[in-house]
Amino acid sequence: MMFNFYQFLYNLQNVSPFIDFSVLKQLTHTKMRENEPARFETRSFSQLIDHARSWKTEVRGMTTQGFTKISLMRAEKDRLNMYAISSVPGTNTQSIFSVTIPLELVEKAQVADRKFELKLKSGYNVDSYIRMSCRKTPPSAEFTLQCERQRSQVVTGISDYEIRNGKMILMAGDQLFRYNPLNEALAAIPIAVPDDQSSTEPMDISEGSITSGTKGCSNEAPQSSTVPPVTRIPIKKPTTSTEKPATAPPTNNFVSSAKVCPADSSLLAYVLNKQVYIEKNGKIIHRTSSNSKHITNGVPSYIVQEELERFEGIWWSESKTRLLYEHVNEEKVAESQFGVNGDPPVAPMKYPRAGTKNAYSTLRMVILENGKAYDVPLKDEVIYKHCPFYEYITRAGFFSDGTTVWVQVMSRDQAQCSLLLIPYTDFLLPEELGGSIKEDNLQLSTDLNMGVWDDKSHEETMEKPPRGKLRGTVQIHKARNDYWINTHNAIYPLKITDEEHPMYEFIYCLEKPNGSCLALISAELDQNGYCRHTEEKLLMAENFSINKSMGIVVDEVRELVYYVANESHPTEWNICVSHYRTGQHAQLTESGICFKSERANGKLALDLDHGFACYMTSVGSPAECRFYSFRWKENEVLPSTVYAANITVSGHPGQPDLHFDSPEMIEFQSKKTGLMHYAMILRPSNFDPYKKYPVFHYVYGGPGIQIVHNDFSWIQYIRFCRLGYVVVFIDNRGSAHRGIEFERHIHKKMGTVEVEDQVEGLQMLAERTGGFMDMSRVVVHGWSYGGYMALQMIAKHPNIYRAAIAGGAVSDWRLYDTAYTERYMGYPLEEHVYGASSITGLVEKLPDEPNRLMLVHGLMDENVHFAHLTHLVDECIKKGKWHELVIFPNERHGVRNNDASIYLDARMMYFAQQAIQGFGPTTAAPRQGPL
Repeated sequence: MMFNFYQFLYNLQNVSPFIDFSVLKQLTHTKMRENEPARFETRSFSQLIDHARSWKTEVRGMTTQGFTKISLMRAEKDRLNMYAISSVPGTNTQSIFSVTIPLELVEKAQVADRKFELKLKSGYNVDSYIRMSCRKTPPSAEFTLQCERQRSQVVTGISDYEIRNGKMILMAGDQLFRYNPLNEALAAIPIAVPDDQSSTEPMDISEGSITSGTKGCSNEAPQSSTVPPVTRIPIKKPTTSTEKPATAPPTNNFVSSAKVCPADSSLLAYVLNKQVYIEKNGKIIHRTSSNSKHITNGVPSYIVQEELERFEGIWWSESKTRLLYEHVNEEKVAESQFGVNGDPPVAPMKYPRAGTKNAYSTLRMVILENGKAYDVPLKDEVIYKHCPFYEYITRAGFFSDGTTVWVQVMSRDQAQCSLLLIPYTDFLLPEELGGSIKEDNLQLSTDLNMGVWDDKSHEETMEKPPRGKLRGTVQIHKARNDYWINTHNAIYPLKITDEEHPMYEFIYCLEKPNGSCLALISAELDQNGYCRHTEEKLLMAENFSINKSMGIVVDEVRELVYYVANESHPTEWNICVSHYRTGQHAQLTESGICFKSERANGKLALDLDHGFACYMTSVGSPAECRFYSFRWKENEVLPSTVYAANITVSGHPGQPDLHFDSPEMIEFQSKKTGLMHYAMILRPSNFDPYKKYPVFHYVYGGPGIQIVHNDFSWIQYIRFCRLGYVVVFIDNRGSAHRGIEFERHIHKKMGTVEVEDQVEGLQMLAERTGGFMDMSRVVVHGWSYGGYMALQMIAKHPNIYRAAIAGGAVSDWRLYDTAYTERYMGYPLEEHVYGASSITGLVEKLPDEPNRLMLVHGLMDENVHFAHLTHLVDECIKKGKWHELVIFPNERHGVRNNDASIYLDARMMYFAQQAIQGFGPTTAAPRQGPL
């Protein structure tokens, strides 16, 4: 029986004010009407180009001036500043912006008070330096690829920053700057090899001087006798404001990461061209190198960045001058070539297709002691000994003691995951660091629950022995799932309070059937170093999920952890807090509005005493940056918050005045499975509920993503509403943030249940809305996995979908990468699994008529390779299937160039218009079996 949709909407109004109940009541008739088709204006291609261009301007007027990578810092005891990156007014160049939070005012603010308006301002000295000194050459290829993996825009100027000890490091492509925000003092950091060696005498290196090659190379390749040349970027200090910027020669250099040492702020580690450099007061004291093009240091492999969402490969100890870094050997990884036929060849890229060899990763440590830099590898087989299934290093870092390393590893199918503690003595140390000390050959237990003592123990006379210290590598937590385990950034080691009898504890995310839950895991070792007991304590309800891309912030004084989770509703993100000893937890941001996260910046901008800044959005309001002030009450362990201030960029308007109807968020229960699903409907301009409109069905459908959210991301599809379409979004089984029980339905069955749910959802929405969705004129469109879904949907249901637009589509999972594909589909040895999911095997079912299939792809796509398209087109030619082809020679997985995106929009609109004009259900292809 269908649930009471009216009652759901009525109840939801209390927590979701964006729902327009009066409109939905009008739309949700129980009896279908016979609606007349609405007039659909046919436009020329040139008119559609104009429309595509104008809607971009329209959408810009509906959103606020954007800024990214927001952070809070107390440069002085009672002064709290917020920092962000945004474009300098009148330019496309990014700079650092800041604003002081007026603590004395926001801490007195009441809920009903008018919000303070705070304006971010750019640093004058930074802007001047950027205009005069930053290179004017195009961004390097490696930087462009990193932006693709982070789903961020390719920019010039300041691209990232690091805050530590009241100072900032600014990153600008191939340049680094030290910046003091209090006095705006800015100094360029000479990267790579200084021109004048005499002025930058390096420290001694335990395994060789910097001029004779440094370590960081694998055992598979011998050391080079000389350091490979790296171009130093000369920095010109500006003289006058009228001086023209110098045009620098082209460079391929790229600084991908830069971090200040917490224990010694004079030390800076950065990664230049996939090698690690450590700089101290202007002198390079250590760097890694390799004589093999396959070996890199300090940068995760492509597969780890793209599919496991880890973009960093260096980690400083919090209390020691020690740097952990990832060492990657890609010698056995297959290469793929991207380029335009007839153009000069470009450097190939390492890309492991499903079933082929992955990169091999391990860990190394630079220990700065005794006036030397020791670069030492992790001993062979340390990880394999405890985790023989180990394929991926998913996350890593230092434990709170500053010497112990923690690492999370996963099996190739990602169904097994372990958390290890590794003492620094398990690295290959030289004699002066204790490397000659003989160690016991401990065989640590794999039973993580052995020797449990509690109040109900039947051995009443047994005295629980004291806890022991870490002596050798030990596995303190392991998880196994019948399907897969999702990676996450919610890992934090708590500080040890009893040095003699330590308890090793982590804040950690656990996969539960209906959620991904934050937990406290505790491990006890015995006096021989065995792990004798572990415990897990959930810090939130099991039916909630954390945002796995966002990190967590821990207040160890108050024993609180701050995180992002969908505690108010499955379609909303909230900032929440939990007391990790008592388990009390609370939601800190309002229901009915959604936290907006960035894949490229998974850090909460939070001050432990005063509050946090964040972007909040909803279907009815663009994202706005807010400051929430903490309220601490006596005898309460959790804070409450007051939304106190709005933060915008100086010189730009604040929240725009919007004139449009917000989309409707709809919940429905599947008649086939009984599961709840969420959908969104956008109505066309000048909507008349008694008319019938063509439908534009946008689909993604793949794992790891949720497209139905209470946020403003739908606004880009207003361009189709302006043309007279009803736009529909639906989340199916397999989509993210509903728990593994909801996600697992696609396991080894991609292209099945997702299609069923999308079709059933579309039909249920048509029934609910009383007839204004013209089901004889439905166009489906998707990109990436959505492109794969669009092809599946028109092949399996050509009687429902008039046409399909598939962009960047996977056509055969055997051509896609290892980590993603094998997580959901298993190893390609299961030929029947891969064959059943392949689009090339469905080509026979694609429509024969013209104007029903449009294929779009970027020739430079390094994610879903152009080979997917060529395989599909070849099959279409063999089977005589009509298809319209749109290729972008210089675009990658996303069409980012402004002219190219306008052209693509116009082509899509023109194709959809041609497909729906004059066609009814009787002209569609014969039905291929039951729905």
